[in-house]
Order: sequence, then structure tokens, then C-alpha cells
Amino acid sequence: MTWHIAAAQLPAYIDDDLDYARSASVEPHLPVGATCQSAVRLATSQVPALAGRQAESWERLPGRVDEPRLGWLERTLVRCGVGEGTARVIAASEPTGRAWIAAFAVLVVATVFSMVASEAIGVATFVLLVPALPIPAVALAYGAWGEPAYELAVVAPYSSARRLLLRTLTALVVSLPVAALLSLAVPEVQPVLWLLPALALTLLTLAALTFVRPLYAAAGVAVAWLLVNLAALPGARGSVARLLDLLPQAQAGGQIALATLCAVAATLIVARRARFERITPA
Repeated sequence: MTWHIAAAQLPAYIDDDLDYARSASVEPHLPVGATCQSAVRLATSQVPALAGRQAESWERLPGRVDEPRLGWLERTLVRCGVGEGTARVIAASEPTGRAWIAAFAVLVVATVFSMVASEAIGVATFVLLVPALPIPAVALAYGAWGEPAYELAVVAPYSSARRLLLRTLTALVVSLPVAALLSLAVPEVQPVLWLLPALALTLLTLAALTFVRPLYAAAGVAVAWLLVNLAALPGARGSVARLLDLLPQAQAGGQIALATLCAVAATLIVARRARFERITPA
């Protein structure tokens, strides 16, 4: 049985007005359908701009398929010694890359605000926001929102858990040193106030992904973190010393609790890693 592009679809295809479903039928057919190729050439030959665009598109296509270009993140990872295949897996999630950029912007804004605001408010802003910055990147590294072709990625012969952990590790390796550098501008902020909390929130988000959708996991962990810390702010009364006395993560008991959460979350991630290999909504 021979199939050809319907005459009514041809103008829409040439003008890029054809919907995705019909385009998915037309595109694979054109390279092997001589009759339809001729029809497209005839229709576009009457408009020089269209003819040039169509010819250029088909000339570029083999190169883009056979030699795909590396994005800026992939090139950076490769220069840092990461294998090209691993770099492609890490950087395939464009929303995750945008989340990193947004996180850096928030980090810079939080640092500047910490420097110009009153000491207690500045310290509170830094210690509240910085540990939570990896949460969106982790959530977007997994699920339909963060994966361009999520269903294909899940059934591909590549572990979704490994893909998620690689992206999460990259987010931490990239963001935490920057946070440490910027924290030097806020002398009152010691690493103990944000380093272990950032690791705990990251692991908790990963563990929560094995139970609920990424959006719910990220929102739940972030809200819980803010509620725990915001409870300490009213009693600080503008004093940094008083604030540090009230923040849970600034106390030995709070650090022990965070370390325990890290251990529990890591255990859940290992025990429930098979849950990452499932089809799930965003």
C-alpha cells in the first residue's frame, strides 16, 4: 500500500502550521517518498524564500543527526573530564539547567541582600534560601517536566536512578562551592548553618521522589524546611546571636537530627531505587 501526503496538508507543512501528530507522519515519509519530495519542491519553488529554507533544512538535518552539537553545559562537563555520554545524560534535561541558573541568581541575590540588610535578617535570608536551592534542580532532574522524552528515557536501557543521581551530584558539585565562596561575604554565616542542611534537603527530596510526584516532593520538603526555620525568626528580635540560638541547625541537636535524616533518606533511596524506573506524571 502506497501512502502520500494529502494535498490539503502540503501547504500547512510548508508553512510550519501542521500539527505535531501529522508532522510526525510527514517527516519520516519525505526522505523515501520521491513523489512527495517532488510535490514539496514544486510547491516551494514558486516562493524563493521557502525553497531556500527547505533546501537548507534538509542539508543540515544529516549533520545534526550524525554529529549532534554539544550544548554549553555538555561542553563544560566534557572539559572537566566527564565522558561525553555521561555529559549528554546529565545535560539532556533543559529545565534542570535552567533551574541551576535560577538557583545561582537566587544565591547572588541572597548574598547581596544579606550584605545590605540588617545582620539578623541577612543571616536568616542566607541560611533559609541556600540549603533549599538544590531542591528544584533535583525535582526537575526526574519526571516528565524535566525530561524531554520521559517515557523513552524510562524504558531505555539506562538506569533512571543513575541518571537522577548523576544530575543531582552535578548540581551539588556546581552549586555548593559557589555558595561557600559567596558565604565569605557574610561572615556570620558559618558552613554548619547551610552545608549539612543542603545535603539533608537534597537526600530528602530524592527519597520523597520514590513516594510522590516530583512537584509534590519538592514542595513538601521546601515548605517543611521553611516552617521549621521561620518559627525561630520571631524570637530573634533582630539579634544575630539570638537567631543563632534559635535556629535548629545551629545547635548540636539539630545537626544530629540532620545527620540522622541524611542516613534515613539515603537508606530509603537505596531500598526503593526501583521506584525510579517507573512511568510517572510530572
